[in-house]
Formats: sequence, C-alpha cells, structure tokens
Amino acid sequence: MPAGSNGSAAWSVHAQAPLAWLAISRPGHKSDEAHSTRVRWRQVCGDDWPDTGLFFVRPDGSPWHPQTITDRFDHLVAKSGLPPVRLHDLRHCAATYLRHGGADMKEVQETFGHATMALTSDTYTSVILELQRENADAAADLIPRAKAKAA
Repeated sequence: MPAGSNGSAAWSVHAQAPLAWLAISRPGHKSDEAHSTRVRWRQVCGDDWPDTGLFFVRPDGSPWHPQTITDRFDHLVAKSGLPPVRLHDLRHCAATYLRHGGADMKEVQETFGHATMALTSDTYTSVILELQRENADAAADLIPRAKAKAA
C-alpha cells in the first residue's frame, strides 16, 4: 500500500465514488497494528486473497456486509459512553477537520471521491462558513481600535 506524502500509511477506501486513497495515520500509530494484522492475513491467504481495495474485510479478505460494520460501530459508540453518532457522520467530521486543518476544497473533493467540487462544496458549505466566520473574527481582532470612552 502506498504511503501518504507525510509518511503515513494509506489504505484504499471504497466510497460511493471512485476509489480514493486516504492517509490514516503516522508511522508508529496504533493503526499500524491493524495494518500488520492485514498483512499477516494476506500472507496466510497467499494468492487466494481477493484484492478488493475495501477497508473493512474479514481475515480471508472477503468483505463484511455493510450492516455488520454499522452494527459494530454503533455497539462501540454505545459502550464508550459517547453521544450517539452515525458511522457516516465520521465522513462529515473528517471533511471538517481537513478543511480546518488547511486542506482546500479540491483536496477534500479528491479525498472523498466526489465527482465534482460543487458536490463537496454543497455538502460541507455550512461547516465551512462557520470556519470562515472564525477566521474573519480572528482577522478583525487584529485591527487596532481606539478604546471606547466611558460615558
């Protein structure tokens, strides 16, 4: 699997759009354990390993049913005591974090495999406007102002 430009591990992730490569961690991160496990599974299967490009697979490389993944995620969220969140909501969180971290709209589009930048923009505009408002407020705070006189 290719490495991201920052040396992170990259996994092929199927979305509703074409395949996208998603950098998921820095070397030495706990996710390296998942990568090592997958490598071992692949070695055991040898030529029988189906190269599907899917992220969530069984030890033999075959895909899990999407509902199985969703059910497991829901169980882990409930067990953790976190507020309820849908698995799909994590896409929105990731897009928000990418934008807040400095990624431009084109990078978000490519990461999520959207066919057009308009789709990405339309989907995440409300979140992005909040980020822009924060930036505008921060810029406005830099403008020197005379102190208001007490009445």
